[in-house]
Amino acid sequence: MNKASLIIPTYNRVYFIDRILRKLTLQNNKNLKEIIIVDSDSLDGTSELIKKYQDDGLLNIIKLDTQNNISRKRNSGIKEASSECLIFIDDDCVPNDGFIDAHINSCNKHGKVIHCGSVYFDGYLVDSSNYIRYRNSRHIPYLLDNIKMDYRSIVTMNMSVNKSELISNNLFFDEEFLGYGMEDNEFGFRATKCDFTIQSSKF
Repeated sequence: MNKASLIIPTYNRVYFIDRILRKLTLQNNKNLKEIIIVDSDSLDGTSELIKKYQDDGLLNIIKLDTQNNISRKRNSGIKEASSECLIFIDDDCVPNDGFIDAHINSCNKHGKVIHCGSVYFDGYLVDSSNYIRYRNSRHIPYLLDNIKMDYRSIVTMNMSVNKSELISNNLFFDEEFLGYGMEDNEFGFRATKCDFTIQSSKF
């Protein structure tokens, strides 16, 4: 396995999507097969921005639109992806250099393992947004790789897993959840019941 699909759910976050895509164009992403952005017909210029990046041809971007439900968006990305290694990030998480390859390496080493990486938010975002401040408070960076995690500590905004394992275990996100939070913990709970291990990663 040497390719990955990056899945990004979004809605009216054109500024953040632009930051992610700009950062990815500056990285060595020969192993990034596709970026699947799952939107809900945003009205803030997201579609126009993605079209610009598609026309540039530096990144292979697939745009989908569905109901504004983060579980449904992640599930749509899982079904659309053509790579074995699936990487999930949220639309306000900008990947560091080496991010894609680190996830691919982890997926190559393990089968039934969910890999959860660290999450960092820019200081100005934490200072200016109660929402970002709350999200930031939930994520303490991991200092070590391969530490077994409880399902309550799963980090789906920086996560990778092998697609074949999800499909063979019929493991998708529960689309009955609305709003922010808990759908990831419930996903992690069901994953452990299917004998998945959840591990930390420093990336």
